[in-house]
Amino acid sequence: MSPEEQAERLSAKPGYVFLEVFIYKEHDLFPQYTIPRKEGNITTRYYMIDFRYAFRVNCDKITRKQQDPLGAKRLQLSISTRAELRDKISFYYSRVPEEDLAATS
Repeated sequence: MSPEEQAERLSAKPGYVFLEVFIYKEHDLFPQYTIPRKEGNITTRYYMIDFRYAFRVNCDKITRKQQDPLGAKRLQLSISTRAELRDKISFYYSRVPEEDLAATS
């Protein structure tokens, strides 16, 4: 690869294959589940956040001051994974959606 191509690739913004989801690493605390596929079932412990179905939950028992709301916290993402999640959330919600591109062009 030429030095120019290397520089271009290194300076490129991150690209996301699945723009609308964030998949986080499996862990033994997560229950195993099966995904039915025509090629054969897949059993996994990986989970994902789908940004298309994000919503706010109003609950008096969940506050920012509480370290562990309702004793629900079992695991914590690593610092680098939280940074990656923040980057992907901001990228997803700051882009112009495909359905708006025709109207804004």
